[in-house]
Amino acid sequence: MDEVLVARARAGDREAFEVLIRTEAPSLLRLAMAIVLDRERAADVAQDALVAAWQQLHQLRDPARFDAWLRRIVINRSRNALRERRPYRLTEGIVPAVSMPLDERPEIEAALRKLDPRHREVVALFYLEERTIEEIATVLGLPTGTVKSRLHTARARLRESLAVTGG
Repeated sequence: MDEVLVARARAGDREAFEVLIRTEAPSLLRLAMAIVLDRERAADVAQDALVAAWQQLHQLRDPARFDAWLRRIVINRSRNALRERRPYRLTEGIVPAVSMPLDERPEIEAALRKLDPRHREVVALFYLEERTIEEIATVLGLPTGTVKSRLHTARARLRESLAVTGG
């Protein structure tokens, strides 16, 4: 790995990080696939690992070991995915509720209102307008990883809010 790119990425340079992961992404996906044995889950594991790597880059002790550090994140995320005993569903517990008219489900409207606008807009584009991750990224001018991260966070917050209200 190029230690200069790692240093630039650690300083907040997203382009440097993207260069670093561009060559690694296919092998990370293969690694996740080998562990979780499900293409969709492996793609999400790999994407989550890349988001985590960006967010935790400051914790990397040895820039020369970036590739090993990144693979460890993928392995850990893959193990976490395997610990989930239920079938994997990206939209579990949200799509049917959100796609219903909001006036029929006031708890959904209340949960959506609790989201900050950047998470709410991703939820609206994904569930209400049925846009793909790539389309949302284009619409909002964001990397697809950021869209996936926001959608993941929004889902978790919606589930949490709905569990509290019994929705």
